[in-house]
Order: sequence, then C-alpha cells, then structure tokens
Amino acid sequence: MKTYSKLLLIISLFTYSNLFACTVFYYSDGKMVLAGNNEDAKDPFTKIWFIPSKENKYGRVYFGFKEGGYMGVMNDQGLFFDGLATETLKVTLSVNKETYKGDLVDKVMAECATVEEVLELFDKYNLQFMESLMLMFGDKAGNSVIIEGDVKICKKGNYQIATNFYQSKSEPASYTCSRYNIAEEILKNNVQVTIDLFRKILAATHQEGKYPTQYSNIYDLKNGIIYLYHFHNFENVVILNLNEELKKGEHSYDLPSLFPITFAEESYKQPLLENMEKLLSEKKIAKVDPKIYNSFIGYYEIDPSIMAGYAFNITEEDDKLYIQAQFLDKTEIFPESNTQFFFAGIDEIIEISFVKDKSGKYSRMIAKIFGMELPAIKIK
Repeated sequence: MKTYSKLLLIISLFTYSNLFACTVFYYSDGKMVLAGNNEDAKDPFTKIWFIPSKENKYGRVYFGFKEGGYMGVMNDQGLFFDGLATETLKVTLSVNKETYKGDLVDKVMAECATVEEVLELFDKYNLQFMESLMLMFGDKAGNSVIIEGDVKICKKGNYQIATNFYQSKSEPASYTCSRYNIAEEILKNNVQVTIDLFRKILAATHQEGKYPTQYSNIYDLKNGIIYLYHFHNFENVVILNLNEELKKGEHSYDLPSLFPITFAEESYKQPLLENMEKLLSEKKIAKVDPKIYNSFIGYYEIDPSIMAGYAFNITEEDDKLYIQAQFLDKTEIFPESNTQFFFAGIDEIIEISFVKDKSGKYSRMIAKIFGMELPAIKIK
C-alpha cells in the first residue's frame, strides 16, 4: 500500500468536501522579500499554532484548520511554505528513493532555512505523495520554488505565483487561471512592491460564495512579520511578530478570535453550525459506564503504510472521552455503544471504533472519515 504524508492526506480528505482554490505568490527585489497567500475553503474554523525552536529544530508558525490541520508555515529563518491541491499527476522519477516515514514538509520547515536546503532534502526522498499536491517555498534570501512532483520550477525575475494548475504542463501564454493572471498583471505593472500592494493582490484574487477566502497572509520574510486578514476583509489586519510570539512558548489561537465579528462571517458560518447540530441530533448518544473509558486511553499510531508518523491521543476528563492529534483540536467524542464513538465535522459524522486484541485488551482504534478508514495501534 502506498504511504502518504500527513499533509497530503489532510489536504486530500479536506478537499473531499472543500474546493481548494488558493493563490500563493512571492516577490523579492533584493531589499523587500514578501510572500502572500489566500486560503480558500469551506471550513471557517481556522487556527494558528506556534512551535518554538528546540532540539535543533527551528521555531515555526502554522496556519490552518481545526479539523484539517496546517496548510501554510513560516519558520524563524525566513522560510515559508504553502500547499495547493491539484489534479492527479503521476510521479515517476523518485519512485526508487527512500520513503520518508513522517511528514516531509514539517521536517523541511523544522530543519531548512533556504530554498536550496529544501531542494536538497526533497531530492533524497520518494515524492509519490505529491501526485495530487503542489508545494511552494520561498526564503528571505530572495529565492522561491514551486515543486510539482517530478518538476521543480525556480523563480525567474522578481516574482513567482502559484494557483491550482501545473505550470510545467502549460505555456505561459495559455494560462487560463484568472487568479494567476490578475496577480501577475498587478506585479508586472508595479515597479514598487509594498505590503499594501500585496494586500491589493489578495483582495483582487479572493473568493466568496460557497468556498470563500477564510484567511490571508502576507509574510515579511526578512523581518519575521506576518500581516493577517480574516474572511476576505482586507480593512482589518492583525500584525504578528514571529519571534515575539515564539518567546511565549508553544501556544495557539483560534484565528477568528483575533478579529472583530463581521456580519458576512457570521452569516456564512451559521448554516454550517446548524448543519453540525443537525448531524449530531440524528445520532443517538448511548448511556455507558464512563469507567470503560480507562480502557481506551492511550496514544494510537496510524498504520504507517497509510500515513506514516501520525497518531491520535485519546484522553478522559470528567467522565468524557476526547480525541486529539497534532494540529487538530482536542474534541469530545460521544458514545454510540461501548466501543463505537463519534463527533460531528462540518460535513459529516466522524466515527471512532475501539477494538480488542486476542488478550481482550483494547489495543486498536479505527477512525472513519470521508469514507476512509484509518486504523491505528495503541503504542502507549
């Protein structure tokens, strides 16, 4: 069975019910080095995680979704990353190389400071996990790259733009993505590039409707400053200093909590909340003896042939059972029987089952999400 990276599986599962149409762009003129991103998705429950440096790993900030995990990262060395969902494109050149048993993108952002180092690390591993995923990296030295599986496209000139199509498969004159063309038109016709110009590009390329721009970033890579916008409102900005945030230790924010509430945001979010309540109301919560929860508590590692280096943590608190994973919020799971549990996502019920081994102990769990089963073994 093919091994998937955590990031790919998260994006693949998330794309199942969300139309990803992100816009990522980078600019450097030797003085100013900026990166911008519009994160377009159905899910409004967005999150920021700060991980300080430790054990020879760089400090980082992650942006993403409570259910869907991280989608973009910047580290304290001035390296940024964002991923884009794409149509399937076979990867063939690296199939005989080592498969990294974990999240390769997370490893890159923890260990690399430059695009050159990113490319050196990627060159060591099998990249089949990228067959429906495109990555963009940029550093504070003025270099950026788009990785399309077998193909690496390095920046030429002052800027580089990525949307959800393979540039290696098209001639520039035939690019049909409006978001790409709008961003390029603005960048090539402005001699002076500023934070405000990047804000205008984000505004011009944002989405509304069913799959709106949930948040937008502008990264000042030389100075470690992030300009953050919420729900395609480009009048309100939150400015984050990465080094100052990392000094606070490991912590996270619900991204919407940093901004004033707007009518547009609330109007969009309310039907989704009502749908989650409806999903829960259609399930019957069983009455079980909470003493059984002690049998389920533990750290469960997902079968590495499906998703290497990823695990769930099951905990009990005040006679309630919770599930948590890296970059996913701690969430209560409700009993449907003594061994079957569930919680509501924005589109469907996620099911959790606990399974006994031959000795009669609960040593396995299976998470079922978007029709995919993720078996996991209790390792502690």
